[in-house]
Amino acid sequence: LLLKGGKEAVNTNKYLHSLIVEAAKEYISEEDMPIILVDTREAVSELLSLEGKIDLVIPRGGNELVKSVMEQAEGRVPVLGHTEGICHVYLHADADVKRAIEIVEDSKCGYPAACNAMETLLVHKDLFNSELYHNILQLLSNQKVKVHRGKNLSKQLGDQRPSADFRKEYCSKECNLEIVDGLDDAIAHINTYGSSHTDTIVTQS
Repeated sequence: LLLKGGKEAVNTNKYLHSLIVEAAKEYISEEDMPIILVDTREAVSELLSLEGKIDLVIPRGGNELVKSVMEQAEGRVPVLGHTEGICHVYLHADADVKRAIEIVEDSKCGYPAACNAMETLLVHKDLFNSELYHNILQLLSNQKVKVHRGKNLSKQLGDQRPSADFRKEYCSKECNLEIVDGLDDAIAHINTYGSSHTDTIVTQS
């Protein structure tokens, strides 16, 4: 079992690996320990060339990472990868302001290239022009996130033309923003445009 974590969590990766190894020592000798922590991308490239020796690779990360692993494997090593992550956050009418802002910031601004990063923010119609709505817009502006308007939002704003592409995985500081009538409308939107990867409903009910 070969484990490769992100560089931003290198110390956590090492600690988790040590816990797994410690637990496995009860059943496997240290010399025969099959659980190895891989630190660099170069090591991953080398591993992907080991035809017949690797049973399965499961890459977790951004779209580019997953595509890179699939291309390097070239059919020599089986890869189980999810390359598309069109993920949504829906803010229900009763969403807590502080929690909603934290979730939007983390899901879009922390690591926008990740496969589970938010690509579309859906907002309940009752929140349009609310304190939460304006706080979210201010957050995205401060974080230099480009916002693409959906059809419903464009109507609310006047004659501005919609610019959202709901089937696009931006993998950058860009996202769609759309107004929905409620939970059922949000779920219908997610089922139509999402990739069944990661979707979030922010509500207190």
